Amino acid sequence: LGALDNGDGTFSLFVHHEIPSNEGIERDHGSIGSFISEWQVTKFGGEGGLQVLSGQDLIQEVLVWDVDTQSFITNESNAFNRLCSADLPGPGAFWFNGFGTPYRIFTGGEENDAFFGGDYGKAWATFVNGPEKGTSYEIPRLGQLAFENVVASPYPQKKTIVAGLDDSASSDFDTLGEVYFYIGEKMKTGTEFEKAGLDNGELYAVSVWGLPVEDIDHGLGDGKGSTAMFKLVNLGNVADDDGTDLYEKTVANNPLGITKFMRPEDGHWDTQDPASFYFVTTGRFGAPGRVWKLTFDDIKYPENGGTLTLVLDGTEGMLNPDNLTVNWKGDLLIQEDPGGNAIQARIWKSDKATGETYIVAEHNADFFTAEGANFITTNEEASGIIDMKDILGYGWYLVSVQAHADSEDPELVEGGQLAAIYVPDTNMISAPSTASIPMLVPTNNFTKTVALLTTGDVVSYPNNQEGAYRMAGTPDGLGAYDNGDGTFTVLMNHELGASAGIERAHGSIGAFISEWIITKPGHEAGDWMVLSGSDLITDTLTWNTALQKWDNDSVALNRFCSADLAPQSAFYFDGFGTEERIFLGGEESDAAFGDPYGKAWATLATGSLKGYSYELPRLGRMSFENVVASPYPQMKTIVAGLDDSASNSNDTLGEVYFYIGEKNGAAGPPIAKAGLNNGNLYALAVDGLPIEKIRTGLGKGKGAVAPFRLANLGDVSDDDGTGLYDMTVANNSLGVTKFLRPEDGHWNPLNPNEFYFVTTGRFGGPGRLWKVIFTDIQNPEIGGLLELVLDGTEGMVSPDNIVVDYQGNVFIQEDPGGSARLAKIWRYRPGTNKVEIVAEHNPLYFDPSGDLFETQNEESSGIIDLVDIIGPGWYLADVQNHTPSEDLELVEGGQLLAIYSQGMQDIGPSTGDEPMLVPSIAKVSTTNILSVGDDVDGYRMAGIPDGMGALDNKDGTFSLFVHHELTSTSGVERAHGGIGAFISKWTITGPHHEWGPLQVLEGEDLIKTVMIWNPDSESYEAADAYAFNRLCSADLAGPGAFYYNGLGT
Repeated sequence: LGALDNGDGTFSLFVHHEIPSNEGIERDHGSIGSFISEWQVTKFGGEGGLQVLSGQDLIQEVLVWDVDTQSFITNESNAFNRLCSADLPGPGAFWFNGFGTPYRIFTGGEENDAFFGGDYGKAWATFVNGPEKGTSYEIPRLGQLAFENVVASPYPQKKTIVAGLDDSASSDFDTLGEVYFYIGEKMKTGTEFEKAGLDNGELYAVSVWGLPVEDIDHGLGDGKGSTAMFKLVNLGNVADDDGTDLYEKTVANNPLGITKFMRPEDGHWDTQDPASFYFVTTGRFGAPGRVWKLTFDDIKYPENGGTLTLVLDGTEGMLNPDNLTVNWKGDLLIQEDPGGNAIQARIWKSDKATGETYIVAEHNADFFTAEGANFITTNEEASGIIDMKDILGYGWYLVSVQAHADSEDPELVEGGQLAAIYVPDTNMISAPSTASIPMLVPTNNFTKTVALLTTGDVVSYPNNQEGAYRMAGTPDGLGAYDNGDGTFTVLMNHELGASAGIERAHGSIGAFISEWIITKPGHEAGDWMVLSGSDLITDTLTWNTALQKWDNDSVALNRFCSADLAPQSAFYFDGFGTEERIFLGGEESDAAFGDPYGKAWATLATGSLKGYSYELPRLGRMSFENVVASPYPQMKTIVAGLDDSASNSNDTLGEVYFYIGEKNGAAGPPIAKAGLNNGNLYALAVDGLPIEKIRTGLGKGKGAVAPFRLANLGDVSDDDGTGLYDMTVANNSLGVTKFLRPEDGHWNPLNPNEFYFVTTGRFGGPGRLWKVIFTDIQNPEIGGLLELVLDGTEGMVSPDNIVVDYQGNVFIQEDPGGSARLAKIWRYRPGTNKVEIVAEHNPLYFDPSGDLFETQNEESSGIIDLVDIIGPGWYLADVQNHTPSEDLELVEGGQLLAIYSQGMQDIGPSTGDEPMLVPSIAKVSTTNILSVGDDVDGYRMAGIPDGMGALDNKDGTFSLFVHHELTSTSGVERAHGGIGAFISKWTITGPHHEWGPLQVLEGEDLIKTVMIWNPDSESYEAADAYAFNRLCSADLAGPGAFYYNGLGT
């Protein structure tokens, strides 16, 4: 099978029909036998999903290779023989940077073995769109054999790489099947087929060292997990061969040492690692079916070979594995063909994350057991499985069923069925308090999402009060603290307008804060169970400018956005301040659109005045996205304010502010003790940058740095926002910098001098990530440096909310504002400058074709790090589902989720592999610098690394020396002239290098000369080809070991 999204709510499905060449009826290409059908099928949503609208033959013309004329000629009566598995690879398989063809090609082959008479099978490439749609080309350079499948690497590069799997089912060891790889090169000229690189390459066969034939008992080595090196044997251009020459080279006498497997069946490239190719063998001569993985050392240079791994060795219970796919996160889905056996053929899943292998589906006993009411045959198999994530959504697959019962209708030949399968993803679960599936879904195998609460869900009030409490819509800023009893408290802003919603506990409608008690994993009541919910705010205290005091008023709050529940250290130091927890936030209300300017608010989350929410007049009046307190423990209280002004002119863009007060021990409310009402407001000013540059942001873009100062605006507590507007916008005599909509911000827990914030973009300028670096956080008034960290070229759209986690990674949430794009969550790793997507919104809810579609106007928000409550890797976030609700209490949709993402392990810039060591406790981080096989300018990392030493080069790099514990008879000849163990030397960038940390710049052998002791001459002599044996641990001692006071070296 293969499937292609048509972009109109339907998809095209292409199906091989494995009919022998002498059966069936004449098809559109002019002959009987196998063919490809094409079906138009509806996606989910609209009038309903999976409705077949039309069907037709795909192949209209057949072009075969003519050996005499060395060209392709039309064959109007070509009878295809048993087209088996198929592959419709991604665009990168045949198109790269202007080379190749942009049109999609459906590949497959004929499973015809000359051992049983007739000709060897051919490989075929059929265009499914473009000017040559319906044209099927023979691929002569892939050879002629009993093809199970022909599978192109989707990795985008100049080379075209196609796997060919020879499912030879002969009755002796000499004629078992092999695994082949064709390697060609994409072109800019010729037919679309020729440009795809399918007509200029050579064929290679897999040769595994020490494995001429798959071992019957173990497969390879000791079984599951065993590895061996493989090479690719070049068989050259086989276009003119009818299969006999290939047989002579690979089977008859096998002079090239090509490995024979017990019937290779289907294969698929790893979606997570472009260098890995999985395939199954179905078994022979008593050997069970197995799953294998070929991992190339470098997919850009596949000719160099790599490592074969036996992934599943047949002890798992599978019987005759036949077809497989690798899903979007690297799991294997494997289909059985028990060949007329009484067992009902099954579909298995091998979960990459857990290592578990289990059955997810089996054939219906009603059809395929003799006792079944609708019995057809006991000879059935499922085939053709493909992952439909990108078309139907996460967890959806398409399969075909072959019911091998003859039909009296010559057009039908046998029975069969096309089926859709939904396999729930264990990376997405719903907690006990909600029945809704997660609105955020992982985009990799190292992320997990858990839906905790969905708008409309009902829980109890705390302390067994009568009644029930519902989650309302538009959740935004979050805070959480540990209750010390196996539960934790979550505080949630609801970004409602001042005229929306129902009356809350503080006596008015509008925005409010909900409070939830949730169990931690391992609690006796269950994991992630929401025990109770209630309003947090009971009283609102506004600032009376005339009397200079707070009045207890019942006010309608307007659009509470992001929030900050700072650590206790933000507001308490050395006996001064308050030990109560304070939840900060602000109203995103902009006078440019007719509303009053927003206020900043501080709500007590603990203590005797819990629920009291105080206006913070000295933070000014503006369109607050967030109010974020510095957690650094000191007498000064520092709070960032971000003005998300979305006005229509450059003059009224937003600014970044810092309030600076001082903690005190005087009598009064905790807010005053915390230093939140005795300081001045400052605005960030970068000289020479009155307005963020639309094209580059700052300077020349990413990495640009400029000094900033803090412009003192004084005490603004009596201002309604117009005075602040005059100072910073209207005349801006202080040179305050205006940004393209500042959004959320967060202090770096690893460096108290650093404050990150994002701008979402305006007037064509993209969203960006910035870092404010104070020279001294104890004296913030002296300013520091502003750095443009990400300049918008990385792929993010409208970044909105962020958190800096305990490792310094920045998680960034998008708000694309009602566009068709599924809003994403990104992770930026400062250590490597890498940016990656970890989650996106569930297309089932937010794609018009989704089965649960509600809106395309969605965003996630409020993300916080739960490392101190749940553990490393856990975060809390919410989704704003901007679907209006007819229920006045709910207003809109939304959801609260927990997210697990393994950001504590990192991938260095010189490798593509995840670390083999991962942290087991908080605040530990591991980074993979190099993996065996990694190539640095022609020098490769060899195996069995052992003892190490490091030396600072004093130029921003260091040298790393590595023992390789090889035996004296292994390895290749090294620089000193011998094989065996050796020492590699690597030059690696340090933490402050201009190219970033832990980048391997070069590698070489350290040992050039070996001097051995000659007891006869009592002297050292050079040994030209000395073979070291198993160099183990090592020591690069400090200078004092060998040098002292002029003595030594």
